[in-house]
Amino acid sequence: RFPCYGRYVTVRNNVFSNSANAGMSIGGAKAARAGGGEESLGGSTFHAVFVNNTLYDNVKVTANNRSSAPGGEIQIQHQIGSAQDDYFENNLVYAGSFNRWIYSFGKPSQTYPAPPATMDWNLYDSAAGYVARTSIEWDRISTYPTFAAYQAATGEDVDSLGGVNPQLESLASVPTDLDIASTSPAVD
Repeated sequence: RFPCYGRYVTVRNNVFSNSANAGMSIGGAKAARAGGGEESLGGSTFHAVFVNNTLYDNVKVTANNRSSAPGGEIQIQHQIGSAQDDYFENNLVYAGSFNRWIYSFGKPSQTYPAPPATMDWNLYDSAAGYVARTSIEWDRISTYPTFAAYQAATGEDVDSLGGVNPQLESLASVPTDLDIASTSPAVD
């Protein structure tokens, strides 16, 4: 019996924009019990693949950010069991004013010895660019001075670009034009 609520899912070629707390969220809001079930209020994902998506301006600044439980453009929550085999790859992430690209509070432990998701070949940016203590919170650590420091410390996103302009066509247009220019680093 799997204690997972999302299994064998592929999310491909979507645009996620203007959400209040997270663009995409995987895992459970609480740590699930090994037996699973609705009563646990927990959850997990197993072999979920997120590829070729665009995440734009999904976390909103509020008067009290903790009360609105802000996450990030990609939010990775509680997982249980061994490696869950989740992938977040080849996505374009452009954060809004809250500027949190990645929010992952699931961490490796003896009972969960693997990272919560394998992340690579993504492009991350925002109007502010990379900001230490804001853009990435991984395993409750947000002190990475640069995107490269995050990559080196976590082993994640090793082929990804951080703080690189994706050359979106027009962020000022209504609706926002999220097409990319032919010269965008996201094309390759």
